[in-house]
Amino acid sequence: MARFDACDCQEPGCFRCAVGFVISRLGYSPDCDCFKASGKPCRNSCKQMFPDWVSAFDCSTPPYSELARRRAARTGLVVTKRIVLDEGDKSDDCPNDTASTSTSSVGTVIILEQNSERAAAEIATAAHTDPVSFDAAGFIVAKEIVETGIVPIALSNWAANVITGVIKRPKARGKLTGATVARDKMICAIVQEVVDTLSLSPTSSDRKRGLSACHAVAQAFALLGLMPKSYQAIVKIFEKRNTLKLLDTTED
Repeated sequence: MARFDACDCQEPGCFRCAVGFVISRLGYSPDCDCFKASGKPCRNSCKQMFPDWVSAFDCSTPPYSELARRRAARTGLVVTKRIVLDEGDKSDDCPNDTASTSTSSVGTVIILEQNSERAAAEIATAAHTDPVSFDAAGFIVAKEIVETGIVPIALSNWAANVITGVIKRPKARGKLTGATVARDKMICAIVQEVVDTLSLSPTSSDRKRGLSACHAVAQAFALLGLMPKSYQAIVKIFEKRNTLKLLDTTED
């Protein structure tokens, strides 16, 4: 018996359409035969997960390498140029020690580049206590060794101690703060999309056999082999949607 038969009636309240909608919004084709058999998507005719979803899930998964890469890439950024598009594309160079990550005004493009010494100084303290910052510091050092052959000053002693085994990767205590924020925001958004597009209720009093938007997301995740895949877990995330809106995902 098929695990999932795609439906495209698009009638309000159609649960099968809702599950297929979630599958397609993640980048797959819900009518692919692989969803009728056991196992994960074939990644052939049903394509692959969209990069933003891949990144969000990777950031939330131990050992959090994707989260560390993002932290390394967004550390030590400085403004190197402002391009004013509404005044004949004039360019104004900015000093390399002027740090700015604020949103530019309309018509202005701010170009950021990473200053390795600034990046090292920003992450050096946290690298001793936080596992993600530890890995991010390693990425920063490795990048500089490959590109310049020089270890940033603020991380030179740390790097030497890591190489000689004096400093070990810190252990995460409990859940890693912030690791699931990007994923959880996207889950809340797609639950709301199902509610708005197919007129399903967001939740249901029947946890096991309900036909709510959270049930549809949970079933789609189970078919795709993604976590979390239980209705209860999706509901817990959706119930935090107002709090999640206040959290910034641009730090990492």
